[in-house]
Amino acid sequence: AAIIRSCLQLEKKIMQIGIERIRRGSGVLGYLGALVLLLNGITAFYAFSVLPLTQTYTILFASPLLITLLAIPILGERIHVRRAIAIVIGLIGVFVALRPGETHLGLGHLAAVVAAIGGSFASVVVRRIGSDERPIVIMLYPMMANFFVMGAVLGFVYEPMPATHIGLVAIMAILGSAAGLIII
Repeated sequence: AAIIRSCLQLEKKIMQIGIERIRRGSGVLGYLGALVLLLNGITAFYAFSVLPLTQTYTILFASPLLITLLAIPILGERIHVRRAIAIVIGLIGVFVALRPGETHLGLGHLAAVVAAIGGSFASVVVRRIGSDERPIVIMLYPMMANFFVMGAVLGFVYEPMPATHIGLVAIMAILGSAAGLIII
């Protein structure tokens, strides 16, 4: 019932602002960014579920380095030798922090790497299309992709949440939406 109510509210909102205002003007790059964010969410959740937090965060915190690397082909930015050396040293540092001799690298590590690359790619895409695209559109497409894909999977893994947690989830949703709009 809540999903149907949410869909009806979304439809009402779309009709209020007009369907033309939520069409993507950025083309394939915008849709690709939304799909990559969906993959990013799935792989990050998987990594957090199978790896210790320290290892997952170590890999995910490589995102700023990856953003710098992805900005070269996507945004046409140039980096100088000192910055390139710093990126290489930073990526080596991430690898060393994982202690590959002591830690068995597995599927969770791969998922964390995919999440770091995906999040970095999405950040660069938002920067690329941000001046041409409305913030509501940049936020709406990844959220709708997550809504439908996760909603389809929910029936297989759902466990009821304690009523006391609903307020916390609402606060997280409000803060997450505000943060997304501020980033854009």
